[in-house]
Amino acid sequence: MAQIANDVGLEAGGLLEAEVDALGKRLEDVRETLATLAEVAETKAANRDLCTDDLLKTKTYLSSVQQVSEYFVSEMIL
Repeated sequence: MAQIANDVGLEAGGLLEAEVDALGKRLEDVRETLATLAEVAETKAANRDLCTDDLLKTKTYLSSVQQVSEYFVSEMIL
């Protein structure tokens, strides 16, 4: 915090020290929030990829079941 106070031209023990400390705390909170959001986004992306793979496998399976069913129905008609 002393570096921030120095950068903005304040004395480390000046009147605005509490405000500078509060801003530093808020900045740290923002950093933590951004890290959490990035983690959540990565997890959602990974889950989306897994769901996409599962959907494609299910579609393929259902298509093959439909083909087999159509074959047996056509054989029963004959």
